[in-house]
Amino acid sequence: MADESSEAMNVRFLINSKTRRIIYAEAGKDFVDLLFSFLTLPIGSVMKLLSESDFSKKLASVTNLYDSMGSLPSQFMTADKSELQDPKFLSAYANNTLRIEGGTYYVCTYVSHTSSYSSHNIDTHNNGKCVCGNAVNCPVKFRQNNQGAASSNQSARQESGYVKETVTFMITDDLKITASSTITSITLLNQLNIKDLTELEERTAPVDRNKALELLGASLLSNTVLND
Repeated sequence: MADESSEAMNVRFLINSKTRRIIYAEAGKDFVDLLFSFLTLPIGSVMKLLSESDFSKKLASVTNLYDSMGSLPSQFMTADKSELQDPKFLSAYANNTLRIEGGTYYVCTYVSHTSSYSSHNIDTHNNGKCVCGNAVNCPVKFRQNNQGAASSNQSARQESGYVKETVTFMITDDLKITASSTITSITLLNQLNIKDLTELEERTAPVDRNKALELLGASLLSNTVLND
């Protein structure tokens, strides 16, 4: 596993030096991919990631659901608890900053030779049994095709992540993401009624796993994510 420093990404922030508030952030593919990856996380994975933070207390009833699953005796269960407490990451791409690997799925030996799968043939556990009677033990990893749909065929695109490498993005305090430009910056400053440009300063700061978890938790509870 990589250390914290190797996972950190640099993000540029525009700050109001008078109020000490972040106005917006500018970042490239790595940070924006991280933010968009929040949309792919199952709620069980979110709760596991935030289980030791203060955010789990603020999520109240969902935290109670997560804790109840952990304390419920196994004899009352028909499914493996890990399916709910630590579900497979559905995205085709691993999230290195949050240390989540892309999920591996298994198909039965019969359908592994065909190009179409159904929910009856796919499992997240190895060595299950398919409805056709064959063992579900052939690993398959899903990738994204050019239209963004899940695919395991050879035409799937090679570029990883969600946005293009060549674009710089602007991220507002409430996580609205747009392509960065002079016009979008001026528009936002006008919307926030910021007139004195001498009060603005730029700072670059690293975003590591701990900060990423803070952003994940804040995104569920707040409209001022960058400043929380």
